[in-house]
Amino acid sequence: LHSHRFINSVESINQSVEFCIIRFEFQNLEEFWDLKCLYIEGNAISKIENFDHNVKLWCLYIQENCIEKIENLSPLKDLRILNLDDNMLIKIENLGELPHLETL
Repeated sequence: LHSHRFINSVESINQSVEFCIIRFEFQNLEEFWDLKCLYIEGNAISKIENFDHNVKLWCLYIQENCIEKIENLSPLKDLRILNLDDNMLIKIENLGELPHLETL
């Protein structure tokens, strides 16, 4: 069982190893450069984007959204866990750029 932290400031995010966001928009993620684990499920996200500065991310929980295509994950070379359950994916693709991916 994971212990999730709810974030109310940028400072607390950079001090946290993992956190959960209730309503999320892909904006200013470069501020969270040290992020290891991100839980953004159930946010009506339709596109994976703006992870260019989050290269330390090793788990991404992005289930229960509206994602149709796996894309823009190539900067996440250390990603080990990717949860895309309950999205609108038609096929699994573009994962070859994630050499450490263990769990999908």
